[in-house]
Amino acid sequence: MIQELLYTSAPRGLKPGSRGFCTVMSSRGLSEPLALTLESLSGYRPLFAPSDPRASENPVNWMFLTATVGGKPYWILSRVADYGLDYSQRTNKLAHHLVLDQNDLRGPGP
Repeated sequence: MIQELLYTSAPRGLKPGSRGFCTVMSSRGLSEPLALTLESLSGYRPLFAPSDPRASENPVNWMFLTATVGGKPYWILSRVADYGLDYSQRTNKLAHHLVLDQNDLRGPGP
């Protein structure tokens, strides 16, 4: 089954006591080591500040990579982009990660 994780700045994250840049959504059963790997891939630095007229031109970072976590191979598809201002009026980002494992790749495909 494909798993996913969303990482952004929020007043309250998914884990008790988390706030600021943190995981706000993840698939049930996503392992802690895999979640930490995805969080580490969530970096983003915008070219233009939210107040800049060119803010809408901030690039979107797309990524595909393979990672071995806990001895198990995973295929990760990610999108990380500018997300305007957060709840505290600081720059924000939104990172969306999709994770596939060997079971997702069985059978016929494109």
